[in-house]
Amino acid sequence: MLLNYNSTVPGSVRHLWPEMPGFYIDRKNGLKCYTFLHFLTPVELLTPEGLINTKPGACYVYPPDEPQYYISRRTLIHDWFHFDESTASEWRKMGLEFSKIYYPIPADFISEITQKIEAENISRRFCYEQMIDTKLSELFISIARVLEKPALKINNDLIKSCQQLRLKMLETLGDKWTIKRMADSVNISISYFHAIYKEIYGLSPVQDLINARVSNAKELLRSTDIPISEIADMLGYNNPYHFTHQFSSITGKSPKQYRNK
Repeated sequence: MLLNYNSTVPGSVRHLWPEMPGFYIDRKNGLKCYTFLHFLTPVELLTPEGLINTKPGACYVYPPDEPQYYISRRTLIHDWFHFDESTASEWRKMGLEFSKIYYPIPADFISEITQKIEAENISRRFCYEQMIDTKLSELFISIARVLEKPALKINNDLIKSCQQLRLKMLETLGDKWTIKRMADSVNISISYFHAIYKEIYGLSPVQDLINARVSNAKELLRSTDIPISEIADMLGYNNPYHFTHQFSSITGKSPKQYRNK
């Protein structure tokens, strides 16, 4: 099950969590639980082999009592949660190791499943702990399945360009992102870009952009009093009704209903 990092009670989990450039964690004695990290942004990450400059999409689990350190030189976007020994056994069952950097491709499912775990942890609905454990198992199985896939038959430079594009898009959700602009940024045709992006990330670039905007909107609705029309404008929507439609289609609630709840 999930843990708070400093206790033995159900605890913290966040998806697509942003931090300012220069954000770092430095726990010299580690924690008494396991820490799952999925970095959409490159970071400098402390491992048993030393400090590693990760590529976008790095996945890492710190075991108990291992020193934890990472720093992001740019806006940090990551998924994270803490978990106990029983959940750690599920990670081991998948043949996955602790203190090892993995690069699952596609990896969009990590944020999606983490979002569902976060929602269960916040709502505390009937049998939420069992649901969280089920989702954790699903996450670990999905990571193991992706890692066992044969290498993608896509040029490594093109994969890197798509990763850099996706990071820029996630960091500037308010920009006017079109398929043409995305494809032009990696110097390939629109049709080929659409196919490559879906192969790498498991969903279309448009749906990926919508999901990210809605996730960001949920956080703004939850933690600020910014008017809904301004949130729509901040996230690149010219028409607030278009924003409401996309938000409702994903969450099942209008932005106003979501904020009131």
